Amino acid sequence: MKAIYKAVLRDIYFHKGRSFITFFALFLVIAFPIAMFSTSPSIENSIETNYEEYHLAQLDLFLGPVHEDLTDNISDTILDTIGTSPERIQARLNTNTKLNHEDTWYSVHTLGVDPNKSYDINEVEVIEGHFAMKEGEIAILDTFASHLNVSLGDSLTFNLNEKNATFSIVGLVKAINYLSYELIQEGAVYLNEADLRDLMGYPENYYNEVVIYFSENTTDDEIEESSIDVRDFLEDNHIPVYLVWHTRVVSYSAVLSDALSLTSSYLATSAILIIIIVGIVIFIITKRYAIEQRKQTGMLYSYGFSSKTIMLAFLLRTFILSIFAIIIGSVAGWNLLKLLSSFLGNLWGLMDVTAILTAGVLIEVIVSTFVVSLLFTFLAARENVSLTPYEAIRGKAKEFSQKLNFSSMLRFPMQLKVPMRNVSRSKMRSILTVLAFSGSIMLSFSLINTQTCLSATQEDYFSKLTWDVQSVFNTPDYSDSIYEELKENEAIVTSEPFLKLNVQFFEQVEQMTNLRGFLSNSTLNEIDLQEGTGFSEDIKNEVILSQYSADNLGYTVGDNCSFWLFDRQINVTIVGLSRTMDMPIAMYIQLETLEDIFGFMPINGMLVDVQDDELDDYMDDLNENPDVQFAIKKAKFVVQIRQVIASQTVIVNIMVVLGLIVSFLSIFSTTLIIVIEREREYALQRVFGFSTWQILTQIFLELMFLVVIALGLGYLSGNYLSIYWKNLVARNFFSVDTYFIWTDYVLLFIFALGGSLFSLFPEYRSLQSQCLAEGIKEE
Repeated sequence: MKAIYKAVLRDIYFHKGRSFITFFALFLVIAFPIAMFSTSPSIENSIETNYEEYHLAQLDLFLGPVHEDLTDNISDTILDTIGTSPERIQARLNTNTKLNHEDTWYSVHTLGVDPNKSYDINEVEVIEGHFAMKEGEIAILDTFASHLNVSLGDSLTFNLNEKNATFSIVGLVKAINYLSYELIQEGAVYLNEADLRDLMGYPENYYNEVVIYFSENTTDDEIEESSIDVRDFLEDNHIPVYLVWHTRVVSYSAVLSDALSLTSSYLATSAILIIIIVGIVIFIITKRYAIEQRKQTGMLYSYGFSSKTIMLAFLLRTFILSIFAIIIGSVAGWNLLKLLSSFLGNLWGLMDVTAILTAGVLIEVIVSTFVVSLLFTFLAARENVSLTPYEAIRGKAKEFSQKLNFSSMLRFPMQLKVPMRNVSRSKMRSILTVLAFSGSIMLSFSLINTQTCLSATQEDYFSKLTWDVQSVFNTPDYSDSIYEELKENEAIVTSEPFLKLNVQFFEQVEQMTNLRGFLSNSTLNEIDLQEGTGFSEDIKNEVILSQYSADNLGYTVGDNCSFWLFDRQINVTIVGLSRTMDMPIAMYIQLETLEDIFGFMPINGMLVDVQDDELDDYMDDLNENPDVQFAIKKAKFVVQIRQVIASQTVIVNIMVVLGLIVSFLSIFSTTLIIVIEREREYALQRVFGFSTWQILTQIFLELMFLVVIALGLGYLSGNYLSIYWKNLVARNFFSVDTYFIWTDYVLLFIFALGGSLFSLFPEYRSLQSQCLAEGIKEE
């Protein structure tokens, strides 16, 4: 056995090219799955840890102006309900202000901070500067500051209720209740409470928000019961309740959980495919090695070594390379995990993301590596050990049997005949190369196709929005008085009122939806109906629910549900499911339905079609109007949606690159093996006058035969895998339509062509330095 060990180590050393390709393939199987399987759990664990460390509120009450003493009454109500008081409860000021920065308008969440009280619910992490704001100072979310391209010391001017106030930035922060601006397209700033109170016009000790943090031991059911009793208490005492928000159920963090779920599915599926594809690459390399070693196998037989010992030699070679790959790959995987976790954490604006690699994941990846590498090595070498000593020592390879009728190929030029002969005689390697490469193309093509179909779906969705400007009013009574005044603007071509506000479901109080009310004959907004018949001609209590909400709530077409609106329970029937991109929890209702219920048509905004040359001036006029909470152009609205979707599916781009790396590895390893196994053949061709370029052309054409077949299989299987990815997106966000996009096919063909050409460069160097006298020697 000692001689076997020495022979294996010597072979690994003297065949550096083949050993490195095998090592690199095993390295990929270790490093990437470690990172892929652990990224989502790491981020999810960090989020859960941060919830408690930074005390994310479980309940957020949006009320009319209430005195601070109300918090004691709410705390007592919760104590009576579940037998324990909330761990923390605070009254706060919270509103939306308008910001005009570099000719762009922003709606900004604006929160008040009392410097004399601890800010210990929905806490922040100071990235730069400080959080002890004096009057005239603000802290701003770091990602929002990056988007605005502002820093400490810069000033921003905010508008609210005809009041403009300029503040100096003294702090850049992250907040547990907000995510990255790029992910949610929502900016937030923190003001000294006195400044915000002045802007809002609130008297001392009056607030419009109460945040409640329960201890970790409080169950979800207890929180739900508390929210019901608190709402009943507030209504019994005639205190206006706009929303009781279960912030850990429906929130920015919940949106992130969906993005993580999608990311996790992408990573896990891609990791499994890569393991299989790399296993095939290992088989190709080992199969060629086994063929080369047939004479040596016969020699070992002649010296009395058993077939088990010879198989052990093959397995030992792979085992040693696997050990090195596991050691280096584990270190690389850990660093890649930290890089991926940090990248996604920063992209999504998370606080304190910590990479976690569990022993279970590590063992799972290591065991799968050994299984894949040793299994494919065994399959590749078993023909060697099944030979008789006589057959082995002759070194005959069954796969080199000629089956193509080359008499029918006499009219083909030699440069074409030779590649076709080589493909035919090396059938096993050719088939497995096609499988490995087509598998890589399948992964990359499916992901690229999913992304392009996602973009095309977005474009079709945007085409259904025919309005130019959407505005939301500062209306206390939801009457049409503001709309009647604003619609008289001469720049307006067409206008329609609409309603947009968050409401709670009656049966599932922890859930809420963004209610959208439109006219039954609306021409400025078309609902992207995916299921159901939609609204009937007669005005009835009907709604259309977003696909996302329907899946989360367990509703389907034909179900009945109830929600709260203006302290009234509204009973409706779901008549359709829609695709909604800007707000996944949307629900549509006809304004005429609400008019029948309330006796007036409640609205708080309008959609308008504006003359193109008047658009910018009209936008400025609207946002400078104190009756308008915020107005947004369709162009900016579209950009926001694109950025949100892109930030949620960013991991797909990483998977595309990884798939292309594995694809190139398949091409490169095949090219390397071609030259290694035919070194003597190429030397003889050069003796008979073949140039280096002619030989390289043969190799290139042989590769292209395989690549074209692999591309066809990759395109075909990639379309089916793309359906799987689209279903994942639909499950977490919205349905994606299927399109034929020819650029996807061209892009992968160009990559395959470029990869084939690039892989010839090392072979060119090898042929240039080849010694003909040594090359034509019989091995």
